[in-house]
Amino acid sequence: MTSSRDGSTTQGSVLQFRTGAAMISRLGSEQLKDHFTAVIELVKNAYDADARVVTVELFEGEDGQRLRIQDDGSGMTLQELQTKWAYLATANKVREDRSPKYRRLRLGQKGVGRFATEKLGRKLVLRTHVEDDATIRQVRFDWNTLDADRELGEYTFPITRSKPENFEPPHGTRLGISMAFSKTPSLATRPTVLNSKSMLKARRESPFGIRVPLGGRSAYSRDRSLDRFAGFFAISARAFGR
Repeated sequence: MTSSRDGSTTQGSVLQFRTGAAMISRLGSEQLKDHFTAVIELVKNAYDADARVVTVELFEGEDGQRLRIQDDGSGMTLQELQTKWAYLATANKVREDRSPKYRRLRLGQKGVGRFATEKLGRKLVLRTHVEDDATIRQVRFDWNTLDADRELGEYTFPITRSKPENFEPPHGTRLGISMAFSKTPSLATRPTVLNSKSMLKARRESPFGIRVPLGGRSAYSRDRSLDRFAGFFAISARAFGR
């Protein structure tokens, strides 16, 4: 038995929570303090997916500045895309606090990593595949199409399949983000943003490297933390800061 607004009770009534489409920006643009923090959250996701190498690259695309984050981790099956990646606040990283292959203690337990893409840009292309799968699953998102007055569950995003491109590893996930700004001051001016709580320390039995292509060369970090990566990415970002 429940109480109505006027104090009377209504037998058989229920209350159900609903989620507005604005939740994406609440957990992305408004939750993450800057663009560098958003990139770090996405690198953490690669670490949690048992990647050995994650490549973070800024480049000029046909539609402006783009950010590509590619890892060689476990990738996601169709079921994992639907029941984990697209399931807000799922408890799988709490129940499974270590990664399956390298038994790494998971870093992205707050579930904000996927929303970091919205902080960085208005469009996202997610490509992912698992080992021994000859095709890649791809999903396109345009956050501009979300109406804050509608429910998030009203929107659907088609999953298509395609062949791997030449530079893609045999398994893993790639995020292609059309960036929301023409310059990158918040990336370029935060070379030491990380503190002891946010350092990514790979264990000896689970090597983890971060690669940042710099004008035909590559800066590469395997020093067990993200300290050097902060500097690498700052250098790369300054090239686009103009």
